[in-house]
Amino acid sequence: MWLPPARLNQDEILAEFDQWVTPSLGDIRDTPKYISESRRLWTTLDDIRNFMSQQRLSCIEALRAQVVACLKESARSTTEDALNSLVTVIYLATAKSDNAVKCQFPIWYRKNIREEYPRIRGRSKLVWTSVPPVIKSTDIVRLCTQLSTIDRVHAAKLMDNYISFLLASDADYNQLTALLDGFIAAEGHRATSGAQLIAPLVAFQIRGSVAASGGHDPEQVVRRYLAEWGLEPTRHFNLIDVTAGNLSDWLVAEGDTNNGERKLQKLSKDKTRAFDFIIPCYQTEVDKRVFIQAQFYAGDSGSVSHKNVDQAGKAREAAAVLFPDARFVELVDGAGYCASLRNDLRHLLFAADTDDFVQVRSIAIRLRRILQESGIVTPLDVAVRVHEGLSNVSQFKEEMAPKLGGTGHVDSLIAKLIAEDWILLVNPESISVHPSRQQIVGRYAILDSIANEGTTVTPEGDGIEYVLIPGYGPNFGLPTRACWDRSLLHDLVGAGVLELVGSER
Repeated sequence: MWLPPARLNQDEILAEFDQWVTPSLGDIRDTPKYISESRRLWTTLDDIRNFMSQQRLSCIEALRAQVVACLKESARSTTEDALNSLVTVIYLATAKSDNAVKCQFPIWYRKNIREEYPRIRGRSKLVWTSVPPVIKSTDIVRLCTQLSTIDRVHAAKLMDNYISFLLASDADYNQLTALLDGFIAAEGHRATSGAQLIAPLVAFQIRGSVAASGGHDPEQVVRRYLAEWGLEPTRHFNLIDVTAGNLSDWLVAEGDTNNGERKLQKLSKDKTRAFDFIIPCYQTEVDKRVFIQAQFYAGDSGSVSHKNVDQAGKAREAAAVLFPDARFVELVDGAGYCASLRNDLRHLLFAADTDDFVQVRSIAIRLRRILQESGIVTPLDVAVRVHEGLSNVSQFKEEMAPKLGGTGHVDSLIAKLIAEDWILLVNPESISVHPSRQQIVGRYAILDSIANEGTTVTPEGDGIEYVLIPGYGPNFGLPTRACWDRSLLHDLVGAGVLELVGSER
């Protein structure tokens, strides 16, 4: 059974969205960025703590000792990383911003140090030039790292100048001292508990970069699904964002000019937002493609969301010119769309050129249905049909030929599925699901049976256990069946693809 179409009104679509929303994609403290940054800053603070306790140094003396220790590192990359971490600690303690400091430090340097600024010319020549108008923290660290290989005294002095500027006021110095005192006390109470003390600072430090990259998490989920369905990365779907214009030019270069109608695009300064997925992507002689853009907001990111809504429309307009048969789909999810971004959600879901939408938890149903409706047949879908009883080769060819454009394509499909261990040729007239694929095929067969036989249910104390799936409106499902493999059923529940409701849960 192929997935049936869904006919929902706007209220039903919004109700389904709310029921199957994924509020967030995890805690910021679980991200690799947080873990690495927390470890890095903890190490720096612990090194300063050791200088203060073992050598009985003051805060500023310990900072200077830490600078000297960093500059003595034999590897330049180690020196640079250590100095960057030290500067980050001071920035976090004083709540300073590099956007402001990079403009203020050159003025302070000219007034309090000298009118000339050190530079490295060539590989090892120290020269003095005019003070640049902008000096970022990374510029300071990089220069000090370079200087450390030819004149460590100058390197230490420049870094000391920068630290003196950052801690020029008593308030700044006292804030750093308070952080170090708290860190020392926390570590004295329980080893490594200093990491918990600085957790809010680390989260504040990386929140922007995590938010910027967090949008990629839903894309990773989609890629895992596409690979699970037997689609090939870099051929059937892209691994990095791609614009419609770039794909069109690639097709022309590969000789797919669509009977001369497709031509190389003229260079333009106008930028359109790239698509997170084009399926199929780098494959020639394809009529229909699905274009997907992802929007995930766990909170109120209004300005960014509004901008993406505007960009989505422009990107679709450009893509529709190059690919008239394109289908535009939104991968949209997150708690923000249940609250302050509700209008953006409505705009995305109900725009005239939006063909459908997908949420993280509905990918297994909605995206597969979208692909099927677009004539894109995945190995998984074929294997599910075989599992459901389409095991006679003649009947298999009869059903698949219209979807693939002829029996010749069906023969190629059978050969491909056998080679990739999706199916087995039992005899010249019979095929079956390969043993290695039976579990995954069985899971999707359960989903498809619910999609084909389910209805809207109201489980309210009737003593019946129901299984619900997304894709067909709110509370869509049917009573669980004894014939279903309970382990497969609970695999799907654990993956968030379906829900069990009712008194037997």
